Amino acid sequence: VQEAVDFTYKAFDKAMEYQAPVLISADGCIGSMMEQVELPPMKDVQREDLHFFATKYLNPKRKVITSMLPVEAEQELYNKKMEQMYKKWEQEEYMSEEYMLEDAEYVIAAYGTSARIAKSAIKMLREEGIKVGLVRPITLYPFPYVSLQKLDEKKVKKVLCLEMSIPAQLVEDLKIGLEGRIPIHCYGRSAGMIFTTEEVVEEVEKMVKE
Repeated sequence: VQEAVDFTYKAFDKAMEYQAPVLISADGCIGSMMEQVELPPMKDVQREDLHFFATKYLNPKRKVITSMLPVEAEQELYNKKMEQMYKKWEQEEYMSEEYMLEDAEYVIAAYGTSARIAKSAIKMLREEGIKVGLVRPITLYPFPYVSLQKLDEKKVKKVLCLEMSIPAQLVEDLKIGLEGRIPIHCYGRSAGMIFTTEEVVEEVEKMVKE
């Protein structure tokens, strides 16, 4: 819940930094939870004197024009510049949590409420001697493919895609990030049904035996 608060603030910072919309895809269960949180300090907005065609920061007097680059060649150069920025995002702006991956032989990929439950399951599984870790995507775009690419196929035997969605959606990004190096096993719930910790433990145990 604290992270949901922190990232709401961070979303505005990133939107202003890149002058691009930032969408907060909040987890419904976490959004309805009640926990103690600490609100970050309020920031003062730094306004700047801008030209009428500028799009940076807050400028209510900005005029809307059809195109800032009416010449096709200039537009293409601009698009190439944007492409470089997007590639930079993929390497520098992605966010994820890597939990107990140092010695993991099995990895759970989960986000939101599913990840909270997965952490409890991982502790129980490790008590059984099953080395499990977690990759938790925080940003949807840029997606943290880098975290998946770092997984060593010589050590990690399988990845469990755990999400409250049927059919699975996260699995498509896992396929891209893992590039077929590590087998993916999916387990999901839907229609408001929430995993139990024991359920996740059982699913991992089943995956280990396969």
